[in-house]
Amino acid sequence: TDGFTNALNKLANTNEQGISLRKSMLITAEGSTSKLANEFETMYKKQEFGVPLGKSIIETNNKYQIPRLARLFRIIKSAQDISNNINDVLKTASSLSETQDKLVTERKSRTRQQISIIVLIFFIFIASLVLMEGFIIEGVAGNQGAGSGGLGVLGGGQPVDGATISILFYHGAMLQGGL
Repeated sequence: TDGFTNALNKLANTNEQGISLRKSMLITAEGSTSKLANEFETMYKKQEFGVPLGKSIIETNNKYQIPRLARLFRIIKSAQDISNNINDVLKTASSLSETQDKLVTERKSRTRQQISIIVLIFFIFIASLVLMEGFIIEGVAGNQGAGSGGLGVLGGGQPVDGATISILFYHGAMLQGGL
């Protein structure tokens, strides 16, 4: 869908000047390098070989199966079946495509912001854990380590040293940070 809106704008503008839809497709294709413009050229060439526009639109739609294109092609085909003057339909489709492009860009921007906030929170969480480890665990290890030989006692009665608790603390922090 890159260049979709530009190709659609050009198609609408050429059709507005009184040029037939078939010729507008060729002019749009010649002045653009987008995939849609290439498909317009293919539709134009198919019409030269006697394939009706409606059939070539359906073939192009089935080739890509993109909902955005399907809506456009359905609108063009329906408007072409009803009347040969589809300028208003093309302008509306162009406007809708432009709006959809803006929405996609805005959605990507918000997603990037949310991801950056999550990454920032993760690093703040890790930094606070490092500070807590430095002040709390080291402080407790320094106070209790001299008297009992460790910070705590495992199930078998063996004392646990500060390094083991620090490693467990970091692993727990990474699991919590990942969640």
